[in-house]
Amino acid sequence: MLKLEPSEAARTLVVRPDLLKFSEAQFEEMDYFIRSNSMSSAIDMADDLVLRGDLGLNWDQIQVLRNGLTEVREQRRKRIATSSSN
Repeated sequence: MLKLEPSEAARTLVVRPDLLKFSEAQFEEMDYFIRSNSMSSAIDMADDLVLRGDLGLNWDQIQVLRNGLTEVREQRRKRIATSSSN
C-alpha cells in the first residue's frame, strides 16, 4: 500500500471507481489474481484496464508511472530505515 502525505495527496489525481468500465468477468479475474497473491498479474491487468483503457495512456507512459512508483517506494523505505535506526 502506498500512503500519501498531505502535500503529495493534494497533487495526486485519483480515478473515480464508479467511472471505471470493468466487466464482471474482469472484476472476477482481478479478484482471483489478488486472492492468489499474483500481484504482478493484478497490477498488469489494472494498468491495462484503468490506465490504458479508461485514461488512454500508452505503455511508455505507464512505464514512467511505474518507475515513479518504484522511486517513491524506495525513498520511503530509506526514510523509514533511517528513522527506525535513530
